[in-house]
Amino acid sequence: MYFEQTFQVIKWIKGQSSSDVSCHLTMTDTTNCYQIKLTDTQTKVKQTIQAKEKVLQKMNIDIASHSDSAKKAVENSKKVFSELVKFIEKKSNEVIEEIKAEEKADLDQGTKLQKKLQEEITELKKREGVLDDLLQTDNNIQFLQNCESASSASGSDELQSFSFQPYCSFEDIRKLICELVGRLETTCMQEISKTVNKVSDLSAKRPPFDIVVGDRVHVKPSVVTPTHKWGSVTHFSIGVVKKIQDDLLTVDFPEQRNWTGVVSEMEHVTSAGSDLSTKNDPFNIKVGDKVRVKSSVTTPKHNWGRNITHKSVGVVKDIKSDDSVVVDFPGHANWKGILTEMEQATNDDEIGPSSLDSNIKIGDKVRVKPSVVTPTHKWGSITLKSIGVVKKIQGESLTVDFPEQKNWTGIVSEMEIVASTGPGLESVIKIGDQVRVKPSVVTPTHKWGAVTHKSIGVVKNIQDESLIVDFPEHKKWTGLVSEMELVTIGDLVDIKVGDRVRVKSSITTPKHNWGGQVTHKSVGVVKDIKSEDVIVDFQKHKGWKGILSEMELVNDSDTDISRSP
Repeated sequence: MYFEQTFQVIKWIKGQSSSDVSCHLTMTDTTNCYQIKLTDTQTKVKQTIQAKEKVLQKMNIDIASHSDSAKKAVENSKKVFSELVKFIEKKSNEVIEEIKAEEKADLDQGTKLQKKLQEEITELKKREGVLDDLLQTDNNIQFLQNCESASSASGSDELQSFSFQPYCSFEDIRKLICELVGRLETTCMQEISKTVNKVSDLSAKRPPFDIVVGDRVHVKPSVVTPTHKWGSVTHFSIGVVKKIQDDLLTVDFPEQRNWTGVVSEMEHVTSAGSDLSTKNDPFNIKVGDKVRVKSSVTTPKHNWGRNITHKSVGVVKDIKSDDSVVVDFPGHANWKGILTEMEQATNDDEIGPSSLDSNIKIGDKVRVKPSVVTPTHKWGSITLKSIGVVKKIQGESLTVDFPEQKNWTGIVSEMEIVASTGPGLESVIKIGDQVRVKPSVVTPTHKWGAVTHKSIGVVKNIQDESLIVDFPEHKKWTGLVSEMELVTIGDLVDIKVGDRVRVKSSITTPKHNWGGQVTHKSVGVVKDIKSEDVIVDFQKHKGWKGILSEMELVNDSDTDISRSP
């Protein structure tokens, strides 16, 4: 194309003046140059399309393969558990046949004893008849002749010990089978729970977030310092996710390529969302704007200066090329800060420091803001989870009574009000409370053990962020307060007086023990409910006492398999 256009230009030159030729030649060269560039761009686009189509094709194959693998895993699980059921049925049949064989042997022995005893009774009755006839005869000579032979003992009239004594006690067998069932249920629950938890652990490797490769992200404002440090990145850097592996991701930022971060510290960036608000974008700040230090900044790089707090509002006087900014605050002129540490202040912020303080008053429940790394007056015995009551407010300072520490001193700007209800109130959990793992927790930090999402336990100890819980399935289980939630009576089970219930199969031994012949199979009727306690009438144990959380409702379809004690 280029040579063809050049040939046409040469032909045209012959009929033009020198000045016209010079001008047109310049335009032609420019056009040709852009055409060549566009052709190169078009070629690169085609190559990119082909490359992405190959990636898509491979992805389709991988997804189909993964789906096939999941189906095979399901089929294998069904087969294994089916074989396990068949094995148990086979062993059950063997035990039943053995019991029947023992029964037959014992019954045969009993039949022989019965027959022998019956024969002896018949023989004795014959002798009784002979003796009766002899006693009634009037012939003294005949009586005397037969008296000696009739009175002589034949041995059959001696009282022998006849009793049915089987070699096998079926009551002992019943007890053995009950014990076996109990051990099997416990073992199965523990082992199957372990398997389920391991499957959950495999699933837990997937990041519990909706960030995927190709998304535009930035560091969350609540993150003071990323786990893998900032590098050249700031809160306002926006990059594209290139790779995700477990909880780590790699992001290409304009300021830094292949930046490594943690998925949970990142959030999506939308074109029209609050993520790109001009108020929070430091590069929209200009001379004359009203600004203040961001609440996420614990201590500015050049320190606070005189009487400057998170609520102080000043006017930008100068912005340097190194992103430093000079601000005139009411109590501190020519204060020096960093542009990325600042945010624009609204007209409402002009009211002054009291505008933020007015939300917190004496008697309010408060806690330290999550964005505060270390309070100005230090932590003392409290943590981010501690909730206390405001006792005194004086200027920027306030005094709070926490359960862990009375008369704690803090800064108003570092505190936030805690609503009476709502999320984030893990610290209201106390010793003696009934708790369970939150549904949103895929795998607890200290693992499941024998515990599941449905397990309900009692808090035995709390120390900082950790707590010890006694679950029916797992005593002295260790967890994190933030991963737990309170369980109210209404959360346990919808059991009411008159319902048919039984002890859950996951309960190895009820809190108040089994009692007389109560087992996992026993079905009873609820007679009374007092707080967490429940009174149940079982067929062989009236007035049995249990814990509501240890019981489950019995459906009509369960009746036949559950009646035996």
